[in-house]
Amino acid sequence: MDYSCKIYARIGELMQGTLSDGRALSLLLGGTDRRLESKRICLRSNIPRGKGLSSSSTDVLIVLSLVNGYLEMGLSAAELYCLAARVEPSDPCLSDDILLFYQQAGVVGRRIGVPPMTLLYFDAAPERAVDTGSVCRPWTPGLGRYYDWLLRRFLRAAEHRCGLMVAHSGTFAGMLVPPERVAGVRARLEVLTGAPVFVEQP
Repeated sequence: MDYSCKIYARIGELMQGTLSDGRALSLLLGGTDRRLESKRICLRSNIPRGKGLSSSSTDVLIVLSLVNGYLEMGLSAAELYCLAARVEPSDPCLSDDILLFYQQAGVVGRRIGVPPMTLLYFDAAPERAVDTGSVCRPWTPGLGRYYDWLLRRFLRAAEHRCGLMVAHSGTFAGMLVPPERVAGVRARLEVLTGAPVFVEQP
């Protein structure tokens, strides 16, 4: 996919703005750091906006991670997750693992081990963008049990290397398939959906 997006900003200007990454950076620094006054941040991303693929979480966490490394602050990924969640619900974008993650708190529950599998995914509504920031799902009694049930369903699907996934607030959908079935299923999906089908392998 090529959804190039470039953001050039002086760090001071970024911190004074309303973007989530600027607000998170203000929390990280507690004020402008002189070592950053003349620096610019350039983000290039192939993650499409308004599709439920964590584009805003990725922006926030890469900016925090970049400044954390440049200033040698020594904060862990877990600490950056907690900081990012103070601005908006976050995702564990700094890890390659499959994680049980508490988005509102920015806390990793545990790593989920799954057998080798392939994810085929596609944009079910390429002409549509969702204002994912306005999607609010308040915590209600019984929601924890529902997520426990979803986790059990995911683990069962992973065990059989077959399952369906849909972006939580966007337009992407996909399927978990065994690696040996990728070519056949991908071809059928492209005919069925009329859209490009992308492949993500472990």
